[in-house]
Amino acid sequence: MTCFYTLVSVTLPLGSLAFSFLADRFDLRLFLLLFALFYAGIFLLFLASHAFKKVDELQLS
Repeated sequence: MTCFYTLVSVTLPLGSLAFSFLADRFDLRLFLLLFALFYAGIFLLFLASHAFKKVDELQLS
């Protein structure tokens, strides 16, 4: 699991660069809409992921 979080943390600066590029190019309302849709999509992926549900069950035990 540590390896997974290490790989995920490497992508964080890339996301910051991508969203800063979008923030410069779009109107504030459109940017916030795109940002909200992106996070809603990520939420749905995590909700549908069975692997993360197993990790939560292991941590609660």
